[in-house]
Amino acid sequence: MAFNVLASQSLSVSLLEIYLLLDWLDTNNTKTIAIAIAALPASVPPNDPSFGGTIIINPGGPGGSGVGAVKRFGRRLQAMTEGKKHYEILGFDPRGISNTTPRVDCFGESHVLARDLWMLEKRGIGGNDASDNGLRRSLALDEAFGRLCEARDAEDDIMAYVSTASVARDIVEIADRVEELKKPNNAASQWSVQHPIQAGKGASKKQPARVMYWGFSYGTVLGNTLASMFPGRMARVVLDGVDDVRDYYAGTWQTNLRDTDKIVDYFYDACFKGANNCSLWTKTDTSGKDIKKRIDKLISDADASPISFIQDDGLLNLGVITGNDIRKAFRAPLYGPLPIGFEGLANILAEALEGNYTLISHGLDLPPLQDACSVNKYTGPTPMEAITAIACSDADFADPDGPYQGGERQGIPFWKDYVNTLRNQSSIFGSWWSGIASRCSGWRTRPKWRFTGPFTTPPADPSLKEGVPAAPILFTSSRLDPVTPLYTAYLLSNDHPGSAVLIHETVGHCAALTAWSDCFNEAVRAYFDDGIMPENGTACDTTLIFRALENSPEHTAFIRDMMADDPESYAQSTNRLLVPLTVDEVEHDVEGLAKCLLAAVICLVPDKDMEDSEDEERGHSPSEAGGSTARHGLTAIGWLTLDCHALTRHHRSCNLGIMIASAHQGEGYGTEAINWALDWAFRVAGMHANFESENLMVMTHSNRM
Repeated sequence: MAFNVLASQSLSVSLLEIYLLLDWLDTNNTKTIAIAIAALPASVPPNDPSFGGTIIINPGGPGGSGVGAVKRFGRRLQAMTEGKKHYEILGFDPRGISNTTPRVDCFGESHVLARDLWMLEKRGIGGNDASDNGLRRSLALDEAFGRLCEARDAEDDIMAYVSTASVARDIVEIADRVEELKKPNNAASQWSVQHPIQAGKGASKKQPARVMYWGFSYGTVLGNTLASMFPGRMARVVLDGVDDVRDYYAGTWQTNLRDTDKIVDYFYDACFKGANNCSLWTKTDTSGKDIKKRIDKLISDADASPISFIQDDGLLNLGVITGNDIRKAFRAPLYGPLPIGFEGLANILAEALEGNYTLISHGLDLPPLQDACSVNKYTGPTPMEAITAIACSDADFADPDGPYQGGERQGIPFWKDYVNTLRNQSSIFGSWWSGIASRCSGWRTRPKWRFTGPFTTPPADPSLKEGVPAAPILFTSSRLDPVTPLYTAYLLSNDHPGSAVLIHETVGHCAALTAWSDCFNEAVRAYFDDGIMPENGTACDTTLIFRALENSPEHTAFIRDMMADDPESYAQSTNRLLVPLTVDEVEHDVEGLAKCLLAAVICLVPDKDMEDSEDEERGHSPSEAGGSTARHGLTAIGWLTLDCHALTRHHRSCNLGIMIASAHQGEGYGTEAINWALDWAFRVAGMHANFESENLMVMTHSNRM
């Protein structure tokens, strides 16, 4: 079977802006802000009985673009919730962010070079753990940045209004506007940039709209704030990748790294067990700890003796690489989804061990400068400006009258203890993470509206009783998350009666974005459809694992055997004559498959209880285990490819091909694999699709069809 994913001129995402009040607490202030919105329409019109409503999403940050999130993974969320009801997915850029205006912009478009030089100076100082003198300089630069932002805000007057409380109020208003637009007699009943919605044109207050909300990472702080401030406006609230709301508002950021280094250890163990696919593995390794020792030494050596580098790929850059830069290479792969990023991380570290730091240097935050001018194509504010404005506005830490304002607050002893606390939690992320709070040490702008709790909701009532939510909050989490540990989901669930924690047995940041699981999706779907809560602590495993299809003897033998043992499935997937293939022909096929945009062997997840014990009983070392798939106890059941030729690649389209062994057909594995591949195509490869023109193809020349 093959899917032809065609290009289209549009992803059917509607873009618009709505005008909201700048200051919700001062009705006499007529200033407005223009909120950018992206809406992915449901597969049915709003007047269809199966239309489930609009789910408002926030991707986190703080400072993440909801418009960008809809474009990146809106269809994934829509597919997860698609069932007896059909939902619209709506994202918005919060106050001061991205396409929403005015933006948080401490430098301005006329001072792009100044921003780039600030970034370079921050990098030159090093991490907060580099030295006492470096820490002093970093804090002084943070103070200068805070004063600059305060001065710039005199022009735009936005930074005092970007707090989480104000954004929560925006969401309620957006829900009202959506409700108004969906009314059949509304002239602007379809989302359109030609119909900007003015402030004060919301829905009737007699029957206020209920909010359906799905927040990720910092979006869980926003969602917790929203539900606590406006419990009677909540219909459904899913909080995924749960941040400790009290620690966030304190501004101390001391509860995020509980599981970070567990994932680092998971990476090293996975590298050892998947030796043939991990460039860090050596024959002398006896466990993942041996690999870890080499990388720890690489990092400490770079801290003690920085490595020089030169980049000359059109823009000349030179500088040094420290241990802090090597630790930074872990960030994106650990955020996941895992283990997709493990191979790339292993290659980066393996090259560094060989003395080649090219890949490390390409990952540095180096603004491109040439001839004393910035040549950065992006002239807008950095994400760090928005993150700082929002997080520090919310934080007790930045409040001159708050509990952390004391004699030692600005002192080096205080900050050294703070940095060491986080480094003890995570040797990889600790120093970097401490920068969130240290930037608030120089922040001067205080918010007009700040909510400090209590962070709780009354018991839910599905009859839409006034003042209470229609359903409890659903907390979701990966088993191991690098910055929002599962522990926090359980902790905060205690504050919301009737709530439950749903676990996805994956590794990476946010459960819904790390892997595909029918079990997880069904639980989320039941919650949105009917408010049905899973049993607290329900754990959903991922059914399938996808391994890169390689031009290797192991995978060649697998495909040859599958074609020979399953001639019916083979006949349905090829236009060749139905004759046995020679070894050379299979090797040629595998070589071609491995060159596709995506080529993966589809494997069943191993039995966790049996995996380690079987290796021990067999007495296999990694080099003797007969290949990575067998060594992991995986059962290969088929393969899939995304094949892009030059013409189709130009149009951002590709062919998806899949083959499942007949013994495993009819069990839902093909559906799960296709969903995974399409999600990868849209989110990672940037493919487009015209969903009204998908073609399903089989080889119909065969009588077997």
